[in-house]
Parts: sequence; C-alpha cells; structure tokens
Amino acid sequence: MSLMNGFAGMRLVDGKLSFRPQLPARWRKLTFRITFAGRFITVQMQRDATTFELAGRQLTVTVDDSKVTLKPGKATACSTA
Repeated sequence: MSLMNGFAGMRLVDGKLSFRPQLPARWRKLTFRITFAGRFITVQMQRDATTFELAGRQLTVTVDDSKVTLKPGKATACSTA
C-alpha cells in the first residue's frame, strides 16, 4: 500500500479514487493492480505518463486534479506533469 499511496498518490476523496503519480527519479516504471468498487484496475506509471486499464464497469477517477473516465478493455494514458 505504501507504493500506491506514496508514489502513485492514490487516495479516496469523497468516495472516489484520486491519483497524483510521482515516480522516483531512478525508477523506470511502477505497475500495480487494485480492486475498487468491484472493478479491477491495472496502473502503470512511467516517466512521462500513467496508464490505466480497467476490467469492469466504466469508472471516473481523478489524476492530478483532472477527471479521467476509464472504459473497460481500453488503456487510458494520462500525461505526467
């Protein structure tokens, strides 16, 4: 959980998932899987983007203060600031 809460900045805000990814300088990527509200989400953080893959019903999350809609079976990439 410390990797997800720390480096991915994963939080629950008003019952919704929020992320603020910050990959450590020497790391190339970090991948983890979570279950949230009956959905499976794979998160892959890289230097320039964070990609989400969803299994289950559509879900909206927040990434760096922007709302992002995840759709099942489709990878969604968000630029990392």
